[in-house]
Amino acid sequence: MEVFETSPDVEAMTSFDQMDIRDDLLRGIYAYGFQKPSAIQQRAVVPIISGRDVIAQAQSGTGKTSMIALTVCQMVDTASREVQALILSPTRELVAQTEKVILALGDFINIQVHACIGGKQGRQERNRSDPDRPNRSESVESAGIGHD
Repeated sequence: MEVFETSPDVEAMTSFDQMDIRDDLLRGIYAYGFQKPSAIQQRAVVPIISGRDVIAQAQSGTGKTSMIALTVCQMVDTASREVQALILSPTRELVAQTEKVILALGDFINIQVHACIGGKQGRQERNRSDPDRPNRSESVESAGIGHD
């Protein structure tokens, strides 16, 4: 049995079209194969993109990663050349998955993503990073690894 606790003023949006998501991002969402938002997406996407602080917890496989990717893609200003989002993930696998989903959903919005993964390759990742790349969001894995 699923239990949802939400603030009284949070309305569940049963379709992506209701969420006031920009058209080019909606194209990416539907092209990726999503038809309707998951339960967590129905409750968390609109508050996040409207600037509210949100704590969202759900079981594995319920759409949390795509919720994060969707909200980042909606909120990023593709005209800016600055880093606009930093996503911290507990595992390398989740970093790779998050990067893949952001690129897929953001296919029509010209978003740039760079996954920085800690560990032995940390210096290589830092050296490969290009600060002149526009519209990038950073996905960082921090699996309890100290500084390089």
